[in-house]
Amino acid sequence: MEPNWQREPTDDVRNMKNIRSYQVATAALLIAVVVLGVLLLSQSGDQGSTSDTEDQQAPQVSEGPASQASSPSQASSPSQASSSTTEAPTTPTAEPAPSTTAPTTTAVPATVPSCDPSWSPAADVTAGWPSAAFTAPGRALQEQVRIGTRPGYDRFVIEFEEDGRTPNGWSIGWISGTPLHDASGEPVDIAGSEFLEVRYLGSAGWVTYPEAWYQGPQEFFGASFGTANLVEAEMAGDYEGYVTWYVSANTAAPFNVITLSGPPRLVVDICH
Repeated sequence: MEPNWQREPTDDVRNMKNIRSYQVATAALLIAVVVLGVLLLSQSGDQGSTSDTEDQQAPQVSEGPASQASSPSQASSPSQASSSTTEAPTTPTAEPAPSTTAPTTTAVPATVPSCDPSWSPAADVTAGWPSAAFTAPGRALQEQVRIGTRPGYDRFVIEFEEDGRTPNGWSIGWISGTPLHDASGEPVDIAGSEFLEVRYLGSAGWVTYPEAWYQGPQEFFGASFGTANLVEAEMAGDYEGYVTWYVSANTAAPFNVITLSGPPRLVVDICH
């Protein structure tokens, strides 16, 4: 038999082996720590870049379908649909700065103009009233009477026969007392708080045949015509060549008197 030359290791040898094992374990542990640190740093960087990308893309996502439909090339690209992290961060479009230019305004005409400054609540009486009215030729027989409203004023109209003329003279103004019928002197039953007396000469109903006398309505109500100030108009008489109408109103506002032709008309406009 061959002799067994193998010897058991001495204590020094064992110590050397233990030291080497410890060094190897320590090196492996250091390598593992380094690798783990690299992995942690890499993961943290990926999360940070993803968070930044979402913040940058947030304005587009909040716009809803409209912003998605505005970029069909992105939706149709398979590579972009498969990996959102490969897309370059989208920079949100800056909103335009508010304009400092004052908006252009277009003047709109008033729908309810005020009465002309020349209109007045003072009485309108023709020169030489009433005697001068008797000297004018022709006659003025009223055929129609009507009321209405216009922007800023109400209107009272007396229309005369086509081949006639407007009155030779008139006295038109607000009165302070109670309206009275001609001849009888009886109070006129008329609503309203203010009364405009419209009295003119030239009708001459008293010297013409009855068929030519005024046959139309003798009472008109403003509520039926949408008037704002005018309340009522009522005829108070056709007596000895004078015709009298009373136009009641809520306020004794300025008024204007004009004559028109074709057919001849006497017009009284009363401010609202």
